[in-house]
Amino acid sequence: MKYWHVKTGFMLMLLVSFYSVSLNAETNIEAKEEVIVNPFEKLLLPSANAEKLRRIQIKRITSADENKLYMACIAVLQDMGFNIDKRDQLLGFARGAKNRKAEAPAQELTINILNLMAILSGNQPASYEKDQTITAMFVITPAYTGRRNEFEVRITFHRFLRQPFRIQAEVLDNPELYKSFFSLLDKAIFLKEHKL
Repeated sequence: MKYWHVKTGFMLMLLVSFYSVSLNAETNIEAKEEVIVNPFEKLLLPSANAEKLRRIQIKRITSADENKLYMACIAVLQDMGFNIDKRDQLLGFARGAKNRKAEAPAQELTINILNLMAILSGNQPASYEKDQTITAMFVITPAYTGRRNEFEVRITFHRFLRQPFRIQAEVLDNPELYKSFFSLLDKAIFLKEHKL
């Protein structure tokens, strides 16, 4: 009974979504919005601009030593504020994550109304998480150009947004984010290879 307003809000959302699905079925109108049951499924679906995104995520780099390149990529992620949580140098893979606050003004109003209803009914207001996790993953592979010291570095940035009544997972496609990573990587490679 303590969190009745959360349960009521959830039931209301289910009712509205069921009504809109049944309305579309009755009127034979195709739903124009994307139906994804699992929010992480969107990360697996190819988007319309997948080729463009792939081009900004990959950079061919000439380096005398793959290990120095790997350590430079790790250093850049740490400089960008990511905590490295998974890594495998043999495979040339690493993943880092960082948490940030994320708030939406429209949802603040809903939360305030639900909390007001809780206070008026004698219950304690609920607290809600409003944060996002940004992850960065890179993989280093040989470029297969015939040269031994040429590699491809592919970096991807993802955002997992958790707010009241909303969970979203998406690939970040801002070109400036990727340009920034590769710019820092070029500087880090120069410093590693010249032992500065």
